[in-house]
Amino acid sequence: MIASASEDNTVRLWQPDGNCLQVIDHPGCVWDVAFLPGGDLVTACSDYAARVWTRDSSRVADQEIIKARGRPLLLMPTGHHVCTCTCWCAGAP
Repeated sequence: MIASASEDNTVRLWQPDGNCLQVIDHPGCVWDVAFLPGGDLVTACSDYAARVWTRDSSRVADQEIIKARGRPLLLMPTGHHVCTCTCWCAGAP
């Protein structure tokens, strides 16, 4: 499976033959996308949020964690954590 990030506010999952399997909508431009070792997908969006997508419904984050989404996390080589950062530059939109 191949994942693509796009300025049209979507991530698309593709089969190697070019067939689009799924479109995942985001609230802004998607800057980056990567597969984690366990098969989950992590995306970085222009709303300054990283999102981890999983098929495992038992791993959905509770509301307290979702509300704290602006806090930085760390990605370890095991794939158990994700790291993001934001650079705020003077004069940037």
